[in-house]
Amino acid sequence: MSDSKPACGPPVDVVKTDGVRVARCPCGTLHVTFQRTGVTMQLSAEYFNEVVQALSLSKTILEPQDEPNVRVIHAPVSRGFVTIETPGFKKPSN
Repeated sequence: MSDSKPACGPPVDVVKTDGVRVARCPCGTLHVTFQRTGVTMQLSAEYFNEVVQALSLSKTILEPQDEPNVRVIHAPVSRGFVTIETPGFKKPSN
């Protein structure tokens, strides 16, 4: 029986931390290894990008917010516009 998997060289580390190792195989496959469990996922570059986006979005959603998203509304003094301020927003300098 012949192996249908193409022969690849050894993967090269892209990033290695205490918790995760990401390596690229010469064929383009990315190997993501979770150091604690020893589990390795082999992902195409396109799928790797989808996983990274999903993890990044999850991190943003799950992180506690430093400041609540509160808006302050100032009533107009006379016939004018209502001013809405978002705390922490800085106007760009010219």
